[in-house]
Amino acid sequence: MKEFWSKRIKCPLCTTEFKHVSIFSDAVRIESRETDLKPNFSGVNPLFYSLITCSNCYYTAFEDDFDKLLLNLNPDKILKLKRILTIAKKRFKINLSENRDIDDAIKIHSLAIITYTIADMKNKLAEIYLRLAWFYRDKGNKENELIALSKALISLEEVYEKGNQKNEDRVIYLIGELYLRLGKVDKARSWFSKLIENKSFKNSVYFKMAMDRLADIKGVTE
Repeated sequence: MKEFWSKRIKCPLCTTEFKHVSIFSDAVRIESRETDLKPNFSGVNPLFYSLITCSNCYYTAFEDDFDKLLLNLNPDKILKLKRILTIAKKRFKINLSENRDIDDAIKIHSLAIITYTIADMKNKLAEIYLRLAWFYRDKGNKENELIALSKALISLEEVYEKGNQKNEDRVIYLIGELYLRLGKVDKARSWFSKLIENKSFKNSVYFKMAMDRLADIKGVTE
């Protein structure tokens, strides 16, 4: 089965045309998921290829944002983005071919953090930091995993405070889960309970997951 395909993309930041590598959906096989929603894949990890990175200026974003994100940034923020990316490009090289590895994925997601921090898009920042935690977990780097989880948690709480998000049940569940993974059991219990006590979420998959995690907490603390 063919796993990769590529297309030409024009960077909206530096106007360079480059090739972006993607994975055919049929080649993605999830074997399991962990309690913080981390997918474990059989074979190639599609998360390594889910962000688009300009090979020239290192501008990085999710595909849905790549062309339009800059339209919402003022000239000062665009200049700041260019300046920081110039420094980043001097500091490290990234393999953007089909053969990229987990360290390349970490660098790519670190570049995306620059973009979404400047754009102040907390929901995307939370997702990127969560993925970084997964990558560090796969590498066995517990210290960096916990740092990434902490930053994902900060962004998720800011997303929740703003309200009106479409996936509120997922956000609440993840906040509880990340508190639990960071050893703050009482905080985790409070957030899981918040999800369960909201009747509008009773048919949500996260409702059941929160129930299971509360049972896990009870089993450990009794």
